[in-house]
Amino acid sequence: MLAFAQGAQAQSFGGPPYYNGSLGLGGYIFGGALQGDPNLGDNFDRTANVSVMERPHPDYAPLGISVGQFTIFPSITTSLHYDDNIYAENLNTKGDEIFDLRGHVEADSHFTTNTLNIFADVRQQSYDSYSSENSTTYDAGSHAVYTINRNTFFSVDMSYDHDIEPRTAVNGNLNSVSPIQYDNTSVSAAIVHDFDRLRIRGNAAYSYVSYDNNVTSTGAEVFESYRNHNEYSGNIEADYVISPQQYLYVIGRATDDNYDLRPPAVPNNRDSTGEEIDFGGDLTLPQLLKGRLEVGYFSKHFDSVQQGTVSGPDVHGNIQYFPTQLTTVTLGVTRDFYDSGIVQAPSYLSTQTNIRLDHELLRNLIITGQVGYENDDFNGYGRTDNRITAYLGGTYLLNRRVGIRVLYNFIHSLSSGVDHSINFDDDNVTASLVLSY
Repeated sequence: MLAFAQGAQAQSFGGPPYYNGSLGLGGYIFGGALQGDPNLGDNFDRTANVSVMERPHPDYAPLGISVGQFTIFPSITTSLHYDDNIYAENLNTKGDEIFDLRGHVEADSHFTTNTLNIFADVRQQSYDSYSSENSTTYDAGSHAVYTINRNTFFSVDMSYDHDIEPRTAVNGNLNSVSPIQYDNTSVSAAIVHDFDRLRIRGNAAYSYVSYDNNVTSTGAEVFESYRNHNEYSGNIEADYVISPQQYLYVIGRATDDNYDLRPPAVPNNRDSTGEEIDFGGDLTLPQLLKGRLEVGYFSKHFDSVQQGTVSGPDVHGNIQYFPTQLTTVTLGVTRDFYDSGIVQAPSYLSTQTNIRLDHELLRNLIITGQVGYENDDFNGYGRTDNRITAYLGGTYLLNRRVGIRVLYNFIHSLSSGVDHSINFDDDNVTASLVLSY
């Protein structure tokens, strides 16, 4: 697939999606689990409205290399970035140019009824003046779907990631001499069955995340291993069709987090279990909008007496509005609890909203922009962060083989409370060239 590298620290911006050769990417759509399954009968078909980012452009799609029952799509992305605050500081900020080289390969199957996708990436980021920020990251994974019958399918996803935590991340450590590295191994399985008007979906997942320790400029240890943990999760969802354009659903979720280290090795026992129940609806108005919104209640129970139980309402939503076939406006909202990278605060409540616009200026030129707001309130810790993020960019495909992308990212972060972090602004400009086959 034709993939465009994001900014050197794009994770911190909740950045724009990668683009494949058809200028489409389902993975951008908010929390893939919020999407319908168009292959499960007309009642759950959500293909009536196709967004700018999802619309295929076969004249500009890479043809790939056919090998038996697979087509292989290799690509190389070279990017040049300028980041005016690479350490996310509020005083004496330091800027640098970063050269980014990313290799990507993906193999897609052509089986009659089943699907297998395999991918791998490797990425090297090289800083011009501050070589301690250099990094090499990589990932690999697969997605398989087995069709049991026309109304039932079973899927399995596996992945492994070796990545870095951006300096600008909410959990970012600003004292280490180099970015914190971590590994994430995950596997999940899901089964979906369509009973005409009723659909049942079940999912189970496991992941193990481990962080590497680091050092400060004085040689003192930056202890990160306290974050290493196993996470078990599962959910079950029931959808009921009111009409082909709308259905209601209820979904229950459960999590169990088990950390490697416990007191006295760390100040708090970070182990926890959680439950969540949500009710929502999915609505499609042909040629006008489509979306899904759910509200509910969550509880997270910590083994630590000091942390106790945290609970409250949660929201997950994604609404797409189509003023024209060439323009898509997306509104997203999320309110939920997440594990924290701060040793004294195991979790934080995050509320995020954003609005995004994608416009197909030409058949091979897409302009995209987004503005977002995020509030992060740390549990049992005197810190609240407020962030404004934005990006603006364009993607131009010369032909099936060559693509160009220009992107500007911005983040404004304010931290308050007795345990506040650093306030900072960060600007990042990226120019990318993609060669694909």
